[in-house]
Amino acid sequence: MCMLLVFSERVLVLTGMATALGLQNRSLCAARDALLPKLVTGRIDVDSLGIDDGDGWSELADQ
Repeated sequence: MCMLLVFSERVLVLTGMATALGLQNRSLCAARDALLPKLVTGRIDVDSLGIDDGDGWSELADQ
């Protein structure tokens, strides 16, 4: 197979992956932008998730 054809096929795969990752990034940014204000203000309660922050903040919140 011609080296140019092999190169073109590989570049096509990579550009497809870059496009997919760009779409995923936009989706994740939109989710972050929608959720973060609600998490920070407490409109979404995460206490029941049992997440250990590893810094001892959860113990301070219980006092």
